[in-house]
Amino acid sequence: MWTASQNFLSTWVTLDENDNDPVRFWTYICSALRTLDPSLSKATLSALNGPQLPSFHALLSSLINDLTVLKKNCVLVLDDYHAITSADINDGLSFLIQHLPQTLHLVILSRNEPSYPLGILRARDELLDINIADLRFAESETQAFLYEVLSVKLPQAMISRLQERTEGRTAGLRLAALSLHNQNPEETEKIIQTFSGNHRYVSDYLIKRSLKASQKRCRISYLRPVFLIG
Repeated sequence: MWTASQNFLSTWVTLDENDNDPVRFWTYICSALRTLDPSLSKATLSALNGPQLPSFHALLSSLINDLTVLKKNCVLVLDDYHAITSADINDGLSFLIQHLPQTLHLVILSRNEPSYPLGILRARDELLDINIADLRFAESETQAFLYEVLSVKLPQAMISRLQERTEGRTAGLRLAALSLHNQNPEETEKIIQTFSGNHRYVSDYLIKRSLKASQKRCRISYLRPVFLIG
């Protein structure tokens, strides 16, 4: 929704644990970049598919040279980057980040902090962190969200209680709203007073998230911190 609402070109790659193969990873990245400009990364893709793979330093140097053709601001989004555990991929992406042209911006969505030189990027004012605290709803946002979903204005005390119970997390608020739908005032108050991780909707959500996380070998989190680079 964010990229669609902005006046710039963007491309999106959603990753999983199967993308820890460097050839596969960089093939996806190059293919995504070609949606921004079809002239990009032809040589890099050819080398990735060739019989003898050059060093990734040489490969990425070629890609970086190609990226200089971008004249307008563009964004590359890497979603679920926490699934990437390959040291070679992390090293390669770190090299790319340190040589990004001014027109290409990188957005990384991850449940944990990537192993890049983030301190250097912060010192250069080239990094914007959007963390879990930033992504949580403020109480006024919780009030607006519940009114939009329930079409009922809840008393301020109930909103504050629900804000406290869910810590302003969007998944928790959505599940709470689902449980409050079409309830009378007495039941609404009772549900809010007792709402917790033991609620059946929340339990079902957490169980499914836990199974998915164990399959992906990543920890559970309602929200993913965002790293905007460049």
